[in-house]
This record gives sequence, C-alpha cells and structure tokens, in this order.
Amino acid sequence: MGRVPEFLKRTVNRPCIKKTTPFAKRLGAPGWPFGWNTVAAQPLGDNVGCSTFCFRIMPDAAPLNADPSDLLRHLALERVSSQWSDFLALLSAELVEQLSADEYRGLLRRLGESFARQNPVAASSDVAQLEAAFNATWARMRWGFVRISEQGAALRVVHRASPLSAALQVDTDVAAGYLEGVYAVWLQQAGAPAGLVLRQAPSDGSPMQMVFELAAA
Repeated sequence: MGRVPEFLKRTVNRPCIKKTTPFAKRLGAPGWPFGWNTVAAQPLGDNVGCSTFCFRIMPDAAPLNADPSDLLRHLALERVSSQWSDFLALLSAELVEQLSADEYRGLLRRLGESFARQNPVAASSDVAQLEAAFNATWARMRWGFVRISEQGAALRVVHRASPLSAALQVDTDVAAGYLEGVYAVWLQQAGAPAGLVLRQAPSDGSPMQMVFELAAA
C-alpha cells in the first residue's frame, strides 16, 4: 500500500478502531475532509501502528439523494454519440411539432420494422435461444437487453436500458413504438404464428423499461 495520508495517521497511529460508528462520527468533526465515508475494514500494516484492522476511507461516489431515474437517463445520454445527440434532439423536436404522439409512435414502429428486416434473426428452438439471438444484436449496438418469458398463452418481452427515449427526448411509450416494430418482425422471422399480435403492455414503473406481449389478436 502507498503512503498513508497524514489525517488518517492521526486516527490509526493509536489502538486500532474496531467499530465503524465512532470513526464515522469523527469525519464530521472540524478539520476532517467532508464528503468522505468509511467503506471497509482492511489491514493497513504495522507501518501505521495497527496490528489488526483499520478503516480505509474514500470519497462518496454519488450524492446520497440521487434519483435512480435521473442517473439512468444520464447514462443513456452518455451512450448517444456526441456527433448525433444534438441532431437527433432537434429532429425529434420538429417531429413532435408536426405529428401527434400516435403518428410519431407509428413512424418509429415502421422504422423498427425496417431495422428488423435489415437485421434478421434465425428461427429458434426455445425461448432461451431466441432471447440470446435478440441480445446479440442489442449488445453490438449497446442498446440494452431483453428478457423473454412465457406467461400463460402469451410471450412476454421486456426490454431494459434502451437509450432511444433519452436520445429523442420523447416519452417512453412513444419511443416504444420502435422496439414494438423490431420485435414484431423478429418474432415473425422466428416462426410466430400469423394469428399472434405483438402489443405494448403496462410496465411495472421501472425506469428505462418497455414491455410487450405476443398473444392472440
């Protein structure tokens, strides 16, 4: 381990601290760096006068009151190329002005269908194989991932962490039109019967989640 900071030596150059609470309280005292927290009990070595364990401290990684939805949105925007982020936002804003929400969603669905035809998947023998084929494409594009499960007479498709809603700055239900188009065509390519229809289903409220079900029309 490298040189121990002087402020840490003030605490560890004495009998070892065996409880987290007293040490954590010290961090709030005058003269101690703010924004630091105890994270683990680790051996620091005899060079600081500690024969068992002392506490290593490090800066907070994020504000304690951070909203998970805001963090996920931030991460999604970071995955959009800086070459295209402004253009996509401006294009989407113009489409919002010209189209109703249903029309915009329908346009995205048609684009999704075209994408699926350009990136076909092979027929699969089971759900796990089908899920793996879908995720292979999404992993290449860094477009999140999908989980597929059988729910009675329906096939449930749950897509997580797509950056599309953040990139276009539109509601998740509108952006879901694109993935609805993709999965509708992919499922047909995988051998879904013609009488089954893919529709968006209610989500459980989890951020960056889009849910679809394939069932009888």
